[in-house]
Amino acid sequence: MTEANPTIQEKFASLEKEINAATMERKDEVHGLMLAVLSKNHVFLLGPGGTAKSYLIDLLRKQVTGAKQFQRLMTRFTQPDEIFGPVKLSALKEDKFERNTDGKLPDAHFAFLDEIWKANSSIANSLLKIINEREFENNGTIMKVPLQTMLTASNELPGGEELDALYDRFLIKFVVGRVHEFDSFSNILKRNLPAPTTTVTLQELEQAQKDVEAVKLTDEVLKLMWQVREKLEHEGIEPSDRRMQWAVRVIQAHAYLRGNTETSPDDIEVLCDILWDNPEHYALIRRIVMELANPYLRQAEEFKDQAWAVWKAVQSTEDKKERLMVAAEEAKSLGDAKKELEKLKDAMAGSGRDMEKVEKYIREVDEIRSKITKMMVPV
Repeated sequence: MTEANPTIQEKFASLEKEINAATMERKDEVHGLMLAVLSKNHVFLLGPGGTAKSYLIDLLRKQVTGAKQFQRLMTRFTQPDEIFGPVKLSALKEDKFERNTDGKLPDAHFAFLDEIWKANSSIANSLLKIINEREFENNGTIMKVPLQTMLTASNELPGGEELDALYDRFLIKFVVGRVHEFDSFSNILKRNLPAPTTTVTLQELEQAQKDVEAVKLTDEVLKLMWQVREKLEHEGIEPSDRRMQWAVRVIQAHAYLRGNTETSPDDIEVLCDILWDNPEHYALIRRIVMELANPYLRQAEEFKDQAWAVWKAVQSTEDKKERLMVAAEEAKSLGDAKKELEKLKDAMAGSGRDMEKVEKYIREVDEIRSKITKMMVPV
């Protein structure tokens, strides 16, 4: 396969890499957005203003050529006409309440609703049918809508029971925070970020969605999904059958993006971003899912997290002499962490597991060791 003639799957993989290069510390969110469009599911991004939620969404949806787009910043004053279209005056004369949906959400392939929880109950109720059945009732006539994915963002969670049903329909969810690394901060301020160049057509997206649907769901993965649900119920978290059913297509999309024709245990990692409603439950859900999906990677995450904790401890030590002492004490622990990560990498290679993330964690530990080592060198 030449670069001049990539497969559709290769185009989506390239687009993901390019969007990652155009953003900082957003790989999980980018991957989640890719999975959403490939599985025809919907996304919610939670986070404070200024964390590039809208920018991230725009980078993806605008690379799908031939797709109709709809975008609206919701407020408590937003009217149904702004979302679903104005009522046709000519129809009113005939006692018909028919909307002109041209250019509005029922006409769009991709919809981005910012500050989604500002929507009033009338709008929220109409959105439910569009999201679920891809249908919109217009003057008593049910019209099919072309919606592929609804993308939403807010700096808050829904504040009332009337919005709970709508919140439940956004299958993939992320908490988006500010960047933590200086290099990321620097690149953002310098605007040193390349724009994506890969595009996919709407027809290619639709073909990719068919290919995703054709990915074989293995019995092994089904059993793991059952075990995840059982363990979560034991912790008082009860994902619905509907959510687990919708999750299947996301798991298939994850396998597809990796170039596979059937699912494997690694693919259920996506459940981490599907099964939570309350952000406080995320860590617990991730621990349970990862212990079943990839226990090697779960252990690797612990070593990576320990390394970052060491770095934060060194950084937070204000006295220069004391900081050097802390750095010297912790340097060895980072070396030990890297050795353990290398062992896990070898174990994963022996079991045929995907090693991309553990290799990333090893690089992170190396970077932290390098920073701490530089602190210890006299200037």
